[in-house]
Amino acid sequence: MAHNNAIVRNKTIIQEILSADPQFILDKVIEKKLITGREYTKLNSISKGDAEDVVIKLVDTLNNKGVQRLSEFIGVLQDEIVLETYPRLKDVEWGDSGSTASSSSLKRSAERSLSKESLADVFSWLGFQVLMCKDQTASDIAQVTKLLAALKDLAGLQTFKLEEWSDGRFTPLRVLPQHGDAFVCCVLSHGEEKVVLGVDGKKRPISEITSAFNGEHCSALLGKPKVFFIQACQGHSLQPRYVADDLTFEMQEQDTPQLVFIPAEADFLVAMATVEKYQAVRHTVNGSWFIQSLCEQLREGCPRGEDIMQILYRVNDDVSQKEIVGKLGVMTQMPETQKVTLRRRLVFSPCSS
Repeated sequence: MAHNNAIVRNKTIIQEILSADPQFILDKVIEKKLITGREYTKLNSISKGDAEDVVIKLVDTLNNKGVQRLSEFIGVLQDEIVLETYPRLKDVEWGDSGSTASSSSLKRSAERSLSKESLADVFSWLGFQVLMCKDQTASDIAQVTKLLAALKDLAGLQTFKLEEWSDGRFTPLRVLPQHGDAFVCCVLSHGEEKVVLGVDGKKRPISEITSAFNGEHCSALLGKPKVFFIQACQGHSLQPRYVADDLTFEMQEQDTPQLVFIPAEADFLVAMATVEKYQAVRHTVNGSWFIQSLCEQLREGCPRGEDIMQILYRVNDDVSQKEIVGKLGVMTQMPETQKVTLRRRLVFSPCSS
């Protein structure tokens, strides 16, 4: 039947799926006598608003009961009634061999799927043609950025399995896209200081990704906004927290003079999930703190006509107030706008329905 490490291997994605309705799976496992009445009461007493915490503790409880109980739990997850409630469980592979995805890709999918869909939905709403390219090596990242800057080689783009967001889902890219009035690139990956990592663990400097779209290499975007949102750690340290008095900053808009000549590095904005040397948090169910907040603030601010800097100020404030307790202590996060060469306010306007 099930292999002994199947739950451990698929733990992240199982927790994501079951968090949609934690009470149902709790009732099922007590019905099958996989947990005691006392354990059920303890799990049921967890705040109703913290669905993920309930499921995490349930899976940990069953994991501590040994191989036989885990095998029985997998049997419950394959029950027809359970599958009707959690249809995504049908996509989970339980065997040690013949799995359609490695444990690392399953984990990556669980952590980023909601983030990617949220980004796609928001930027589609803002009138962008949304493309996705996933699980690339460092070398592939360099090649695909050049292809995206040029937008002349459809076959080349298809080699990297680019997908386009349409009708609420990603489908294979079939038509060569064109550059519009602005360009936005979101990178969700692991990273170190000033670099992101490919799936091969090799480094690709963030500056190389952004420079592929500058005036020297991408004339189609000369004079147009080029915005990069980078969700990746920039080190291994945990950001400490300190107590400080409240400060009030007054924003004053200043006019920007017209320029006759446009420098190659003009009109860029690079916003990072975290400052250098520190980790970035990715929630196993909802995605990263930074991407969650970015999508929320774009949804709120764009209809009000707020520019991207106003929105990023609120993203910074929102993320800075979050914290999580881990094995090494309390972890916080401070996003950073590393590079701003925009020459005027940048406002994204939602498409009219």
